[in-house]
Amino acid sequence: MTLETYYMIDLTDIGSVELKCKTCGLAEIFPLATWKSGAPSGCRNCHGQWLVPTGVSGEALGYLTKALERLIADENGRGCSVRLQIKGIPPSR
Repeated sequence: MTLETYYMIDLTDIGSVELKCKTCGLAEIFPLATWKSGAPSGCRNCHGQWLVPTGVSGEALGYLTKALERLIADENGRGCSVRLQIKGIPPSR
């Protein structure tokens, strides 16, 4: 027998997207409600490039945030709820 712990979240629990610079470690949080303008293309701290708006990751993040927004708005238009599974949460440091 295997015992696994996982967590389910409602789509409405997702409030923001965090981008963290791989160069300097600066993290910025962008609420989904304000994502319409898209993410910045670079880090405000070290000015390293993060995303090309028309690149794969820039477009994918735009699609993801738009899809979440549409799913949340259509909650009453479908016969099931949609939740996301988060695999085990690591212990706090």
